[in-house]
Amino acid sequence: MSHPHFYGSMVEWAHAFDAPVYVHAADRRWVGRPDDAVVFWEGDTREIGEGLTLINAGVHFAGGQVLHRRTADGGTLFSGDILQVVRDRRWVGFMYSYPNYIPERPRTVRRALALLQPYPFDRVYGAWWRLVVDADGSEAVRRSAERYLSFALDDAPEGDR
Repeated sequence: MSHPHFYGSMVEWAHAFDAPVYVHAADRRWVGRPDDAVVFWEGDTREIGEGLTLINAGVHFAGGQVLHRRTADGGTLFSGDILQVVRDRRWVGFMYSYPNYIPERPRTVRRALALLQPYPFDRVYGAWWRLVVDADGSEAVRRSAERYLSFALDDAPEGDR
């Protein structure tokens, strides 16, 4: 589970599939129904299977995690809305609060980018149907972070729009 919005039925899914649910310990307080199927983990990354790595990007929620799947052709990132694939599917966004339109902190975006750097990926699957970066996903995330930070930090020359 990437973050608290999806915790409501995770125990039922874990029991139905006889599978653990990994939740970053930074989001422990959001788990309303503790269960042995919920595995809390700490740190920046956790390998949960051959070629499957959880990365605590920390975007959107302190424990906001993404899943990297290593593949022979470059890798895939399952990001939910931790890194939100936007309507122009060549970009992703970084939000602290979507309902309140509060952007994520620049230091958090920089940290997430640094943690993702060692994990190449071509595709990024977002939270919603058909919102997928289909090619060069690592570059799309890097480019998106640079664009985001240039606006968030107001680094553009005066009058540049």
